[in-house]
Amino acid sequence: NNQLIPRKDAARIAGMSKKILTKNEVAAYATNLYNKMMAKADAAEIAIVKKVIAQTPKATDIVSAAVLAMLQGHPQAALALSIKAVAMDPANLNWQNNMSALLTSYGYPEQAMPLLRKLQDDLPLNSTVLNNLGQAWLGFGEPDSAKRFFAIANRINPYHPDSKLCGGLL
Repeated sequence: NNQLIPRKDAARIAGMSKKILTKNEVAAYATNLYNKMMAKADAAEIAIVKKVIAQTPKATDIVSAAVLAMLQGHPQAALALSIKAVAMDPANLNWQNNMSALLTSYGYPEQAMPLLRKLQDDLPLNSTVLNNLGQAWLGFGEPDSAKRFFAIANRINPYHPDSKLCGGLL
């Protein structure tokens, strides 16, 4: 199990924003992340994002394209499209949660955490949000905090597969 759990990254944890985003800050936060993503992403991934946005200007279509990009092995495009959809429709809590999950999955838990904390305030009994908080803490190499969130998620929904799996791993 020690090989499956990342080493604790104290510098990343210390540098993480302690801020909880407000509803009014979500669009700006997502837009800022999107711009950073597009500045650093691989040219082929950027081309996918630009093509999708040009062909499907609706946020719902962009979210669907993000899932498709993820399934087709285009992580930067998937993340950028997910972030773009949240920037376009910042009130959609599901899209915020998906964006946070992708940020964590692709190695950016510090970027996911301000949004996850907001989602925890918005949806305190949502097992998926709590599981995603556990995943983010696990990404920091902080198993004690991760375990706490997995346990809460599992109490709320004993059938949540990820919280059960990760709780068992820890």
